[in-house]
Amino acid sequence: MYMLLALLTFASPASTSGRDTLSDAQVNAAIITIREAIVQRHRSKRHWDPSSMPSGESSGQLNGGYTALACFALTAAGHPWHAEPVRSAIDMLAQGKGQGTYTVSLRVLLFASLPDRFRPSLERDVQTLLRGFNVDRGGWTYTCLPGGRGTISPSVRHMALLALRAAADAGVHVPTNIIAMVGRMLVLEQEDDGGWGYRSGERASGSMTAAAVASLLLASDLAKSGKDTDDAVRRGMAWLNTHFDAATSPGGGRSRGFPLYWLYALERTAMETGRRSLGGADWFRHAAHAVMHKLHVKEGSLTSR
Repeated sequence: MYMLLALLTFASPASTSGRDTLSDAQVNAAIITIREAIVQRHRSKRHWDPSSMPSGESSGQLNGGYTALACFALTAAGHPWHAEPVRSAIDMLAQGKGQGTYTVSLRVLLFASLPDRFRPSLERDVQTLLRGFNVDRGGWTYTCLPGGRGTISPSVRHMALLALRAAADAGVHVPTNIIAMVGRMLVLEQEDDGGWGYRSGERASGSMTAAAVASLLLASDLAKSGKDTDDAVRRGMAWLNTHFDAATSPGGGRSRGFPLYWLYALERTAMETGRRSLGGADWFRHAAHAVMHKLHVKEGSLTSR
């Protein structure tokens, strides 16, 4: 479902120049196809949540994480929030049961885009994110619990900051001191080559570097300051420009196993910077082609291989 999000924002207008000749009409048709496929995969009891988490993914996202992502993707792609099956799924999410950082952040992104009747749910989930912030380590673990142990990666920070910016844009107070801490820690964790790894000291990867650059820009926007992070952003963008590959997350580490998050983080970074070209290529055309290939989108349907 990250792939649908990665297609949305820059669907048009764009040049129409396989990868380089992918037209706007083909991209828009793919969005409709993916949207319909997500709706068809809805299940009445679990909505979009799996019965168990896939290998390698955080179990903390099981209770509502997939459903929040599906609802956010569908509403962003034009599905009315008050139409089924999204409406009943949103009512479930409003109960606020899942406490994983991705789950809570996606609920915030969703509720921030909905009418004021969901304001209490939005404010509750923002407070959950703020309580789950680890001051000493400058970020969030996957569990979003106060003092929680575990990895604090650029990708988790990225999702939480996306949520907090959406909440701030909706009029919810977000303390800037927390945001500034995230920016300072990301600068400290940047590798010598300008990229970021899943953990500090690990080999840089595309998805973690894109997430870190986007997070630095989000933090600058929220905290209303950015001079201390300008050089880190410049070096991170240089890393992405040198290593760009839409088919898989460039670099090393576990990020190569999650190519779709790479494309989503790439899109968010491009939106924040206004970049349309990386490595001498139209990153969106290459990324959209990769999304359609990975989802096996062909002639208005999703096919299997």
